[in-house]
Amino acid sequence: MVYIKIEDIAEILREFISDRYLVFMGFEEARILGSNIIGFIMDLSDKVSYSAIFFEYIISIDEVYPIAVIIQFAKDIAKNIPLSLVQKVLDRYRGYVYGSGDDMGLLIPIDNEIEIPMIMSIAIPEIMKVLFNYDVKPKIIGYEVVY
Repeated sequence: MVYIKIEDIAEILREFISDRYLVFMGFEEARILGSNIIGFIMDLSDKVSYSAIFFEYIISIDEVYPIAVIIQFAKDIAKNIPLSLVQKVLDRYRGYVYGSGDDMGLLIPIDNEIEIPMIMSIAIPEIMKVLFNYDVKPKIIGYEVVY
């Protein structure tokens, strides 16, 4: 497991975020609150109710480790998507389907910092194109600290 400096995360996410200081603010808030999980929320489309890229923050060494990207479909959207199509696109990125009731989402694990740009610039747009025929460029619009 290789940890990444916060400055390096800000650089990796540079093309997906309008203000790189959002990265620093998020990790600073996590540090102050004593939390070790932070998600940077993405705007993908109205077909997605929630999407974020999550990191584990190791306060003692002030470094982070990428965890996963989560894409939660908007209510009732999942009913119209064949599960075989979802699984086909997820197999390419070692992803998983999660859900309960009418809610369904995708989880794409991230093993290292090299995978972050690939997932953000290739995997997410491909998933949105295959499932919804929708062209998207992921944009980070905020963060949430998980307590």
